[in-house]
Amino acid sequence: LQFMAAILLYVAHAPVAAQPNWTPPIEMVDPAPDGRRIGEDGLVGNWYPAPTKTAPAILLLGGSEGGLAMGNSQAARALQSAGFAVLQLAYFRAPGQSPSLELVQLELFDQAIAWMARQPGVDRRRIGVVGTSKGAEAALLVASRNSAVRAVVA
Repeated sequence: LQFMAAILLYVAHAPVAAQPNWTPPIEMVDPAPDGRRIGEDGLVGNWYPAPTKTAPAILLLGGSEGGLAMGNSQAARALQSAGFAVLQLAYFRAPGQSPSLELVQLELFDQAIAWMARQPGVDRRRIGVVGTSKGAEAALLVASRNSAVRAVVA
């Protein structure tokens, strides 16, 4: 019975699986009304400033979908409402970036952390990185090489 279920699952998804170069559409979610799009210092992202005067900041990294996907945008808004400043960073599949998750420059994440630390209202002593899926791998890399990162969730 399990074998039959596996075959049915494969057949149901065969048209997508048969397309070796299929990738999901690029999402570039608008951060309004609580945030703003950034495109400076070589960064592409959505910035959600903290609702309080001084707050910890989070670098939010999505997974293999790339760009600025809706799921991470919702997470960014939830973290913002909990009192955090959040930078949802695109590190591939955004305008001017690699179309695939290959050869991502690790310095991009350092630039993002430095950018967040310069923003008004950010407590530079409390910067963290949160990553999901492939972004979790990136979050661990960033945390292992950047001493400004005080917390990581992968």
